[in-house]
Amino acid sequence: MRVPAHRELEPTAPPKPKRRFGKYLSWILSAMLVLLAGCILMYLLLQQPVSQLEGVVNSVRRWKLASVGLQTVGAVAIVAGWPTVCAWCARKGVVEERDLAGMVAARTKVAGLLGAYLVLVAMGPVELVRLGGLLF
Repeated sequence: MRVPAHRELEPTAPPKPKRRFGKYLSWILSAMLVLLAGCILMYLLLQQPVSQLEGVVNSVRRWKLASVGLQTVGAVAIVAGWPTVCAWCARKGVVEERDLAGMVAARTKVAGLLGAYLVLVAMGPVELVRLGGLLF
């Protein structure tokens, strides 16, 4: 097969150098940011007198419950609008058109995984034990 003449004259771009460290840079910076925020929070907590720590713990518990409520609303919105989420993913090229029907049918699995996340991670084992103690 013969290559057209105009293709022979086009310059080719040099190959890109391999980035060993650069592709992990965002993960490393995110981890450092979380670690820095944790250190600042621990420093601020250590500045509080011991008598005030119970009040701090109670306010954190209230904020945690509010956070779980917001995450629950978000999870319900995702499950309720799952076909719309799937269509958006197909438009963006995340999901191919041939997989779209299977993805829409996986709504119950998504609801189960989001529910498991809310119970195991967002609420956590301590809140589960506390709720169990209140119920029984």
